[in-house]
Amino acid sequence: METCEPLVTLDAIRETLVVLKSLPWPLALMACLSLVGVLAGWTATFILLIRGSIKNKVNNIPLLGLAMMWSFEYTFTLVWPPTDPVELPLRIIEWPWLAMDTVLVVCWVLFADKGTSRMLKALTAGAVLTLTTVLYQSFAQQFNVQDPISGAVIIGAYISVAYVPFVMQAQEPQQLSMWAQRARFLADAATTGVVLLLFVENVPGSLNVPVIRLCIAVTLAADVLTLVLLKERRIE
Repeated sequence: METCEPLVTLDAIRETLVVLKSLPWPLALMACLSLVGVLAGWTATFILLIRGSIKNKVNNIPLLGLAMMWSFEYTFTLVWPPTDPVELPLRIIEWPWLAMDTVLVVCWVLFADKGTSRMLKALTAGAVLTLTTVLYQSFAQQFNVQDPISGAVIIGAYISVAYVPFVMQAQEPQQLSMWAQRARFLADAATTGVVLLLFVENVPGSLNVPVIRLCIAVTLAADVLTLVLLKERRIE
């Protein structure tokens, strides 16, 4: 199979690092805070979702959204792992994220739709994870988004949109974690900070294509709507 050239290449990453070193301190500070926000926000989101699922014995995330997160982490840790020292520090966090995604899959099998047998749920989860992973990798190769930044932005938009009806239909809304969604909003907002910084400095890469900009806008709009819905239902 012919390999495609990722839109964010190692040369682009190196150039980004050079640009960051030359930035005025306010923009450099913004870049550092954005990166910390992405890493800390998503890590806190995973931990809070796991804690809420185990504590309340409920499923706190839609299966398809969970499958997309898992397929992303699996793809960029085991299928297309980092191969350059410049890239490794930015992507080493994907290993613990993959482990936490796997724990969330187990929580879904244990706690989602308690009227269905766990064996059937396990088979369903396995099938959905496999299909989602295959489709994601095919999509990434077909549309030249074979890099973790583009993949994260696109999947993040889907998860944010999918969570809105999930919250609206939740029969036990008090068991959804407001703090987990605040952490996810922090991560998405931090990602937006990175995108805006790259726009300002005209750094080459996939974040400059219109679909990525659209995904960022959709993600933030859906996150705000989710927070409003959770607040109206008095969920903490």
